[in-house]
Amino acid sequence: MAIALHDEFHQAVLMSYIDESLGMEAVEWSGRAMYALGQLEGSLRHLSSAARRIFAGKLLKACLMIALRQEGHAFTHTRFHAWFAGLATLSDAAPRNGRPPRAVCLAILTELGHSPWEPSPGWLFP
Repeated sequence: MAIALHDEFHQAVLMSYIDESLGMEAVEWSGRAMYALGQLEGSLRHLSSAARRIFAGKLLKACLMIALRQEGHAFTHTRFHAWFAGLATLSDAAPRNGRPPRAVCLAILTELGHSPWEPSPGWLFP
C-alpha cells in the first residue's frame, strides 16, 4: 500500500526528513508513519477527558515498562501491573546489581513532574 502525497508541500516536508540515499522504500515507510500519526492525532482530538486520562496512563505505564526492561529487569506484563499496584514483587528472580525498579520508576515520574512542557492551546487536545 503506497501513501499518496497529495501536494508538493507535503512531499517537500516528507523529503526534508528523509535521507535520499535510503531510497523510495524509506519514503514509503515514512509516509505510512506520518499517515498513522495523523490518524492518531485525529482520534485523540475527539476523546473525552476520561478517555484521555486512561490513554495517558497507559502510555506512562508502557514507558515505565520499557525503562525497567532497559535496566535489565525481567518481568511479564501481568507481573508489572501487580507490582505497580503493590501486590507482588516485580520478579521472582534474585535481585540484580542494578538500580532497583522502584528507584527507576520514581526517577522517571519525578522528572516528568518537573517538566515545564505544556501543550499549546489547541495542539492535539482542545
